[in-house]
Amino acid sequence: MTRLAAFVAIGGVLCGAATTVTGQEGAPAVPSGIVLSLQDVLIEEDAHLARFRYVAPDLESFGFAGVENDFPDLCAKQAVPWVREGHDAIRRVVISMASAPVEFGVASPDVTQFFEMFRIEDSACIWEGL
Repeated sequence: MTRLAAFVAIGGVLCGAATTVTGQEGAPAVPSGIVLSLQDVLIEEDAHLARFRYVAPDLESFGFAGVENDFPDLCAKQAVPWVREGHDAIRRVVISMASAPVEFGVASPDVTQFFEMFRIEDSACIWEGL
């Protein structure tokens, strides 16, 4: 099992925690075939939101069109099982991919980043668009 690093916002401060998700061993396989690794999961409790942040070193060569179908796949195969394992308060997830690890909230103009938001309803991912 993979240990997911999770950070919980308490009073505006991010606090670290970790959780284990069954079936998420190794890098997740996605339709594009791009190699991904999970950087972290950030939780914003007040917003009922979790951010799954992935790093994909070859992201620039794929471009958004090349990885577009990976976002709903990651939501369904990674975020939904994680929500089911005890994070029931999470109603929305943001899936992001970056070409290099970046600190959350810090401008990184040299790093390619793509984001998509989904609402979780009845274990389904519904695209919210960003």
